[in-house]
Amino acid sequence: MKRQGFTLIELLVVIAIIAILIALLLPAVQAAREAARRAQCTNHLHQLGIAVHNYYDVYSVFPMNRTGKRYHNWSALSMIAPYVEQANLYGRLDFSSYPYTVRRRGRVYADGRVNADAVRTVVPVFLCPSDAAPERINPNFGPTNYLFNVGSGLVDHGSIRVSRRGEHPDGIAYEASSVRFADIVDGSSNTIAIGESIRGLGGRRRPYQDQKRQHIRSSSFFPACNAGPSNNVWYADRCEGWVKGSFPYAAMTFFYPPNAKRADCLTGNATRALMAPRSFHPGGVNVLFCDGHTRFLSDSIDIDLLHALATRAGRETAAMP
Repeated sequence: MKRQGFTLIELLVVIAIIAILIALLLPAVQAAREAARRAQCTNHLHQLGIAVHNYYDVYSVFPMNRTGKRYHNWSALSMIAPYVEQANLYGRLDFSSYPYTVRRRGRVYADGRVNADAVRTVVPVFLCPSDAAPERINPNFGPTNYLFNVGSGLVDHGSIRVSRRGEHPDGIAYEASSVRFADIVDGSSNTIAIGESIRGLGGRRRPYQDQKRQHIRSSSFFPACNAGPSNNVWYADRCEGWVKGSFPYAAMTFFYPPNAKRADCLTGNATRALMAPRSFHPGGVNVLFCDGHTRFLSDSIDIDLLHALATRAGRETAAMP
């Protein structure tokens, strides 16, 4: 009786066909997963937009980044916490104290122990699911991927403070700000409120590893902005704490285009910054506008248009592509 079966050549052909099908289907599966993550990221921004508007209904201003009192560097994200279903967390924050402890050379300049437990909380709506960084890149803080817009970076070298000459940052949330809808002359639908960024590697200064997850910080600022991998100015603590209203944690400028090849660059005291919105979404980043709508900005967006979208009262004539 003749036995039926596959020859070795037939088996190898079947295996090859299966491998080809897997190779064809895998990118489609990955693209579908990223589309779902991007949609979830957009939904997070939408929730933050509702929270910002609820905050505005109560206080008649947009939330600020940094209060202006020394070391009271509370973020706008911390102020909108009760409006993203984090009322319990908000109730544990003592805004009369410091948001975190500041210690230098063994000396404590600001004692934030009263808030230490609360600020460790990881808030899912503050995180973009496309960023595969560890959920907590600093054991003492809950991180964020969403940073409030300080401005274009064109005013006083991207300062988060009102300059000595009285120049105000041109964004929405800066130190001791009290921006109202009436101040957004360019229109709330044309002005960015929140942008995306990428969580760092964790830790402060460390050897260069990845420009996406590291930034430059140096007292020399502009010379250091052109630093290379061998320079000792690379930090990895971007986005490490949603409670921190300073650059580059929950505050950003839109000086560079999305996902720029240039590294984000800060002064040593983190009060000036030239930054870019960043994400792991292919081709661009999500942003939230002041009227509550979200938009995907392409990496190739015109830089002048980006600067116009980052300013509240630049009076530019600009149209989204």
